[in-house]
Amino acid sequence: MAINETNKVRQLQRSLYRKAKQEKSAKFYSLYDKLCRADVLWEAWLQVKANQGAPGIDGQTIEAIVEAGEEAQMIQEKMY
Repeated sequence: MAINETNKVRQLQRSLYRKAKQEKSAKFYSLYDKLCRADVLWEAWLQVKANQGAPGIDGQTIEAIVEAGEEAQMIQEKMY
């Protein structure tokens, strides 16, 4: 993933953080559209891989997903 995609994710995180801190009564009714973006999901996946995350509830390991070449497919499925 390109550096500019990482920067977009950081900008999103910062803007949500600032809104929450500046407006204590602010409500975030829908975060789904902000979290289920390709750039956000890719950044999360890269962080999980870097931290050698544990298998999920389905028992699939990071290595198995990478070896099967299913990373892009997994991200696409999570976007919808």
